[in-house]
Amino acid sequence: MIGHTAGRPLTVRQGRLTEAVIVRFSRLMLPMRAPVLAGVIAIGGMLCAAGAAAVRLAAQDPSPSVSAAGVATSSSRAGARSGPTAPPDAADSQPRDAGPGHLDLSSAAPVGARQPLQGRLDARRSGLTGAVIPAAAPVERWRYCTGGPITAASTVAPDGTVLVGSHDRFVYALHPNGTLRWRFRTGDLVWSSVALTSRTEPGKQSGLLAVVGSDDDKLYGLWVSDGTLAFATGTGACKRQTGIGPEASRCDLDDVTQAPSGQVFVGGEAISAYSQDGKLVWTHQPDPTDPHKLHCLGAPAVATDGGVVAACQDQVIALSPEGNLRWQVATQGELSAAPAIGPDGTVYFGDDSRRLSALDSQGVARFSFISGAPIRGAVALRADGVVIFGALDGVIYAVRPDGSLLWSYQTGDAIVAAPIVDASGAVLVGSRDNRLYALHPDGRLRWSHVLEHDIDGPATLLADGTIYVGSDDFCLHALR
Repeated sequence: MIGHTAGRPLTVRQGRLTEAVIVRFSRLMLPMRAPVLAGVIAIGGMLCAAGAAAVRLAAQDPSPSVSAAGVATSSSRAGARSGPTAPPDAADSQPRDAGPGHLDLSSAAPVGARQPLQGRLDARRSGLTGAVIPAAAPVERWRYCTGGPITAASTVAPDGTVLVGSHDRFVYALHPNGTLRWRFRTGDLVWSSVALTSRTEPGKQSGLLAVVGSDDDKLYGLWVSDGTLAFATGTGACKRQTGIGPEASRCDLDDVTQAPSGQVFVGGEAISAYSQDGKLVWTHQPDPTDPHKLHCLGAPAVATDGGVVAACQDQVIALSPEGNLRWQVATQGELSAAPAIGPDGTVYFGDDSRRLSALDSQGVARFSFISGAPIRGAVALRADGVVIFGALDGVIYAVRPDGSLLWSYQTGDAIVAAPIVDASGAVLVGSRDNRLYALHPDGRLRWSHVLEHDIDGPATLLADGTIYVGSDDFCLHALR
């Protein structure tokens, strides 16, 4: 087992944007274990190893297909059609009854959350939840299958509505029993989780808004009540807004973070703050004179003083609440996920050099821990200061606040999903061995749950023990 030992770091990359695109593209392609990928994701010829089910294109019969394992999958592949990306279809943003991808596996459907649960659970992106990870292994209650992999965390509204994005370009709103409430089509893949914000303006529509980013370089505000569009804001100046390649990927909005003030922060070609109604408050362009333009992956973390910290390829950038530069630190390797901020302002992140790094609130290094493989997922912070993360060696690591190894747990394949931790220090994280793992605070296995394919995104845990988790089998699974 690799512990707190030194290793030869990867070299710092020079072709910044090109390398970031390769890393990003590999995140999408690595889950597909077949030797031949039928074109790029945007062409929609990708195969999913969910039993023996074949993925149908959007133009084919919209009836549900059932795999050999009896898993109902949606064959509506609107997000995977070839050719130029169409604008969001108004018909797809209307309320609907149960979607073709819904499969109820129990009459006892999970109940909704009383308080909204979002993304990395707080603005600091700590991954710390007040809910308790179940003591016993859950069973699947229902699943809803989309037209592409689900790597985003689910967001749960106060009424129990489950909001999640998919690589089929849609944002989905599901009832607590797993039936479709509405869906909205963006112009490209949706890696982003959904932020919830309230909008109340005299003379204008008021209510709860779902704010989400897309790889079409737009920030969307959707009314949670019916999925209609409140705003769509273009956030970048890239010549190509969809597809793959450096210019097409530089402005992608991979995720969103909502601050307690209600402002929403995004990455892309810049670090930007938006108001609740989608208006630009400020933007910070990293190194605008650098010919190797950076892409800020994920969404910034927000510190308790309102400052933000973002990961921009091989740079960690800290800004004031007004968007002014506080400090900027070069990392040993490329960053593939947003940082997390501790209560004391310490910034934690992993990179492709296999390092978990901790910087104080001034950007000064506190410690560096060498894992056994590149770190592609975000970290989680326990209440006692222990840092939890997974790496491509399939190991879940727990590192003490002084940078020493507390424990490690070996799974069966690479980990790119971000973990979540509960108040006791227990851990919930998915692996590319198709399992969702629950570990005791001391690293012992509590239970694991097997899905049909890789788990590349974080789970969402409700107060009643319900777990929502997406997978590369194209489905959102409800476990309880």
